[in-house]
Formats: sequence, structure tokens, C-alpha cells
Amino acid sequence: MTINLDFLPATVFAFLLVFARVGAMVMSLPGIGDRNVPVAIRLAFALALTFTLYLVLKERFPPIPPTLWAML
Repeated sequence: MTINLDFLPATVFAFLLVFARVGAMVMSLPGIGDRNVPVAIRLAFALALTFTLYLVLKERFPPIPPTLWAML
């Protein structure tokens, strides 16, 4: 029995694309982005929201670019 992990780089790439945008949004939200809210709570909220959005949008992501220059 072999385990095939060929899907993992594309999944991580798409998840990090969503997390970069959602994380920035969560840190600037008025209620959650305040200094009174602990960082762990903000991070957990951003990860939960990212996971939810990733599941909804996973079919729409482009493939991983072949080189770093193509990604930039």
C-alpha cells in the first residue's frame, strides 16, 4: 500500500493564499482586531474562517506556478 501525497503542495498553496487575505482582514476588523482580544483568539478565528472559505472556493484556484518568478 502506498500513500499518494501529490495533492498536498497545491492544497497548501491555495490555503496560504486564502489565509494571507483572511488574516490581514481579521487583524484589521474593528471588534476582533483590538488589542484587548488575545492573539490566539484572532489566529483561531482567522484559521477557522480560512478553512471554511477554502472548502467553498477550492475548485476555483489556479494551479501552482512552475517557478518563483511566475508566482511573483
